[in-house]
Amino acid sequence: YTGFRLANKSTPCAGRVELEVRGTWGSLCDASWDVPNAQVLCHHLRCGSATSMPHGGYFGTGSGPLWRDTFHCSGTESHLGECPVTVLGIPACSPGRAAAVNCSGSVGAEPLRLVDGESRCDGRLEVALHGAWGRVLEQQWDASGASVVCRQLQCGVAQKAYTAPVLGPGSSPVGLSGLWCMGTEARLAQCNTTLPSTTPAGRAEEAAVVCSGSRRVRLASGPGRCAGRVEVYVQGAWSRVCEDAWDLSDAAVVCRQLGCGMALAAPSSATFHYRTLRCGAEERALDDSRARGKPRHPKLLTWRPAVVGRSVATLHPVPCTLQHVVLYPMVSKSLRNIAAGKDPLEGQRHCCGITQLHEHHSLGYPDLDELQKNPQPLIFDIEVLKVEEPGSYQQDPWAMTDEEKLQAVPLIHKEGNELYREGKVQEAAAKYYDAIACLKNLQMKEQPGSPDWIELDQKITPLLLNYCQCKLQCQEYYEVLDHCSSILNKYEDNVKAYFKRGKAHAAVWNVAEAQADFAKVLALDPSLRPVVAKELRSLEARLREKDKEDKVRFKGIFSQ
Repeated sequence: YTGFRLANKSTPCAGRVELEVRGTWGSLCDASWDVPNAQVLCHHLRCGSATSMPHGGYFGTGSGPLWRDTFHCSGTESHLGECPVTVLGIPACSPGRAAAVNCSGSVGAEPLRLVDGESRCDGRLEVALHGAWGRVLEQQWDASGASVVCRQLQCGVAQKAYTAPVLGPGSSPVGLSGLWCMGTEARLAQCNTTLPSTTPAGRAEEAAVVCSGSRRVRLASGPGRCAGRVEVYVQGAWSRVCEDAWDLSDAAVVCRQLGCGMALAAPSSATFHYRTLRCGAEERALDDSRARGKPRHPKLLTWRPAVVGRSVATLHPVPCTLQHVVLYPMVSKSLRNIAAGKDPLEGQRHCCGITQLHEHHSLGYPDLDELQKNPQPLIFDIEVLKVEEPGSYQQDPWAMTDEEKLQAVPLIHKEGNELYREGKVQEAAAKYYDAIACLKNLQMKEQPGSPDWIELDQKITPLLLNYCQCKLQCQEYYEVLDHCSSILNKYEDNVKAYFKRGKAHAAVWNVAEAQADFAKVLALDPSLRPVVAKELRSLEARLREKDKEDKVRFKGIFSQ
């Protein structure tokens, strides 16, 4: 999936659920659309929480395809792309059954702040109403309300809810009073409240909060803000944290507080061989990387637990229980395609989650189909070949933070250009693909059509055109047609996309389409007339040669 959005002309936070699959937007069938799925989408679009899910094509049916995928979200994922998904999981879906959701609204739409504390995540609560900041007066202020405040401010969890004495007549006016929250609300505006005038003078106290994010923490001396030595700010100075008893759970808290995703162990890189065996009376090998001639890097989380902690040049058998075997068929399919020099996603309509199926409900390998249908325990024989320490290797895009991805894209782009100039077209295409993947990952976190989303899309386009140029030279013309068409669906005046698509059409004998694209190139940029004329002459020469060959080929058939 390359995008998610709510289609509705009146507001971005309510509408028909639409997915972008390889450049094509379409609605999602509502047959398996549920509350956890809707919550994930609302949070991803920064639209608060799901308040209702109207059925029956409430927001219309849309003009694109009706995707029949089934998402299995828990409600905690950052976007639908992180949820397990069954592609074509619904047998049939009538046109009027497009999924829809009403979200509560943009998170943070009602300005909120904590003042007179040591950080933005602790202090007295104030809300902005009618253009002015006002205090919140509440004698019964408790942890439920504090939890909502910390959540809305993205300050972690509530550690303390307390009331402070009213400062006096010179303090800010009263904004809210009689506030009552359940603790599950996404925003303070969803809690019950009364008008300030109903609060008896001299009896109320001001609501105050201490959130977990009030403790200032940073990662120092690392490659970016999301990696390095842990330091905390105590009594006006930064201090290091003793490593005794420090574990991955502690690291996860720090990463979450800094907005840096999940915590990972020290980012060493391992290269290893693997052999996958079926358990049972007769152990049968499913995969063997030595036989395929390619060792692996642990780029998939499936492999990481099997590789971490293993010594080099020693064979380590690792059992894989039934609950984890469900991951393996798709992993194996991708690895087999890579070993065969194919696209690892070949044969898939689109790629998202771990329960994808081939368009004909097959992975393309009978033994993997059997394993997916009847899972059984596996054994991985892991042989670690090499371990590279942090800083001694180029980090893979999948392991980068958002900030590192943005910093890496220009460097990867430059490496691709250098490889292309050296004639290493396949290697250059791989670099452009990595850079595109970095930006696509960042784009999925933005609301489609927002300024940040558009800015990322405009960075993707030149990389995608470079990738198409490589694919033209590799004679992979249909991939060029797909990508250039996706660009032109968004940017109708992109001359390079028309030119490359015209060349691809010409290569596969789509003569009328090629001529139309070259005509569009001339209309947009007349200075390219000599280049276009050369392409058209080449096409005409190929057509004449083809006619001669056809006459020779069919002469004997029609003369009999």
